[in-house]
Amino acid sequence: MSRPRDDRLRFLSWCILALVGILWARAFQLTVLRHDELRHRALAQQTKFEPVPSIRGPVLDRAGEKLAFSVDGSALAVDPAVLPNPDKLALAMEGYGLMSADRVRAIIENGSQSRKRFVWLTRECLREAVACSLETEFAPGLIRCPESKRLYPLGKAAGPLLGATGVEGQGLFGLEGRYDRVLRGADGRVLDFRSGSARHSGPGRVVVTPPRPGATMELTIDSRFQQIVDARLREAAEEQRAKGGCAILLDPSTGEILALATYPGFDPDSVGDADSTALNVWAVGHNYEPGSTFKVVTFAAAIESGSISPLDLINCHNGSRAVPGGKPIKDHEPYGVIPASMVFAHSSNIGTGIVAEKVGEEGFYHMERLLGFGVPTGVEIPGEERGWIPDPSLWSSRSLITQAFGQEVSCTALQLAVAYGAVANGGLLMRPYVVRSVRGPDGTIVETHGPEIVRRALLPVTARTLREMLRKVVTEGTGSKAEVEGLFPAGKTGTAQKYIPEEGTYSTERYIASFCGFAPYDAPRWLCLVVLDEPRGTYWGGSVAAPAFARIIDDVSKLDTRPTEDPRSSIRWVNQTAPDAAPTTLIPRVVGLSPGLARNLLKEEGLLPRLIGSGSCVARSEPTSGARVRVGAAVALFLSEPNDSTFGGSETLPDLSNFPLRDVVERAQWQGLELNVRGNGWVIAQDPPAGTPLAGLHRLTVWLSADSCRAYGRLQEEGM
Repeated sequence: MSRPRDDRLRFLSWCILALVGILWARAFQLTVLRHDELRHRALAQQTKFEPVPSIRGPVLDRAGEKLAFSVDGSALAVDPAVLPNPDKLALAMEGYGLMSADRVRAIIENGSQSRKRFVWLTRECLREAVACSLETEFAPGLIRCPESKRLYPLGKAAGPLLGATGVEGQGLFGLEGRYDRVLRGADGRVLDFRSGSARHSGPGRVVVTPPRPGATMELTIDSRFQQIVDARLREAAEEQRAKGGCAILLDPSTGEILALATYPGFDPDSVGDADSTALNVWAVGHNYEPGSTFKVVTFAAAIESGSISPLDLINCHNGSRAVPGGKPIKDHEPYGVIPASMVFAHSSNIGTGIVAEKVGEEGFYHMERLLGFGVPTGVEIPGEERGWIPDPSLWSSRSLITQAFGQEVSCTALQLAVAYGAVANGGLLMRPYVVRSVRGPDGTIVETHGPEIVRRALLPVTARTLREMLRKVVTEGTGSKAEVEGLFPAGKTGTAQKYIPEEGTYSTERYIASFCGFAPYDAPRWLCLVVLDEPRGTYWGGSVAAPAFARIIDDVSKLDTRPTEDPRSSIRWVNQTAPDAAPTTLIPRVVGLSPGLARNLLKEEGLLPRLIGSGSCVARSEPTSGARVRVGAAVALFLSEPNDSTFGGSETLPDLSNFPLRDVVERAQWQGLELNVRGNGWVIAQDPPAGTPLAGLHRLTVWLSADSCRAYGRLQEEGM
């Protein structure tokens, strides 16, 4: 009887020993062999690294007013598995006016069915007091997440320019997208300790890496002007039921963009509801044929080259002119022979084409490029188009004429405004800019912009002549509705037929109406371009865009408190040295010389002559003789006929050294002097001497030599 019992005891003992061994082995495995693994798993369950979003940097206007900024708040999520009372939460959310109870129940039910442990309830930025109250009542099932909300005080008025941010706080487009990297800063990290019930325990949250705030961006925009420009553009577009459009206000002296509006635009606070086409900044992201506003290029080329003067008569063929390669060129009104200035004022396509023919293909294409067409302006706004200026090798027999009035070319509205800026400021092509500076959270400068000259595009005298002609467009031509009492604006209307690629022709129903101008015309402070895409009903630029221009200039002038002194002391040149660093030369004496001789004397000095007006002698030059200028500078030669009271523009006998015999003979005849000539070529001596009063003078003797002038060889080459 005892032996079976002993066997059972032994067996039970071995079983107990085996069990204890197994337990010891398991304990050894857990406490020694898997110690590090289990420690890390415990830490992972009890602690969690969570990101701390950085505060996105603000965007300010030129006066420090906020155009975009972020505020702190909280978003809410749920863990359906541990949410204590879903129905009560739904009613609480509805009670706070955050969401409907049915929508809350649906979100929680969908999360439960898919067995998700984290489901967003709302990404809207809630007030901290509300979010904390809900978290306290419904934890651990309700999760409060730090969230920031981006606010845009101007709303739709600056939407396309500023852009918008996504739900994760990232910049999507506009300046928000372009400068996202510096505006968003860097997220931080915290270590969160939690118990098994998911409640906070231990030391709570420990900051591992503090978040770094984003940079502050200051724009050239004036928020007051932005609201004015947007309101006036929207008013005109809605009145004319236009498809789209834009308005630009800039300082022509510096290139600063003071306001830039897009129609229809969008509200950044509800960007999800916006049409994709509304996100585009029309002024830089849309190429269009500019129509008659492009005529300023034609007349700039003609006046700069001396091909015409404003008083030259142009035959406009009574409203119709046959041109090879297509239909006759038509005018909106028939004109006969009128001065070139009135061709511009009345916007005659025929007359403008004739002016372009006087300039020639090379000169016209050169001016297109000088004024910045066909290349991006370099503005900081993303999505800029470059326009299209075809190479002359691609031109047809009528391309010169049609380009002269703004067809067969395309540009952006900003390119056109910058070109008009060169006319307004005296001939300098400026780089437009909208971002003044970007500063880090510690105040360090990340990026800064200021006025930059790209190049001299026009002589000051050419720019002044064009300003006077543009003023006449308003006072006597198609731009009468752009007049603003006391501000004396100048500008040009444009009514461009839209090209229909599918039909290979220009539409007779779809137009782009525009007006580009500045005020005051003699000392411009504001330049404004208004463009309306496909206005319905009235479509003339002078009827629909010019009034909007006038309202904008009138409104802005009453608020503008910027200093009136010349801001160019800080302007720098882009991609070239300043004039002072270039080789210089003296302008030779050319007053009283024939145009041919004066032109060649200037070329000998490496200067670029520009003939202004008509006549057989040079009345004056700009700059004047003796002035030191850089090599390659342009010199304007004003031509006239000598009058009876002067000899070469003086009441005394001038120094005739280097005058050609032909000029001396002509002037002696005009003055009624008996001329004795000794030798051939150019004057080397004279009797009486220079300075002798002309009154009572009857005889003049000159000695000439063929080697006395450096221009002799050039004149021989040119057959003059």
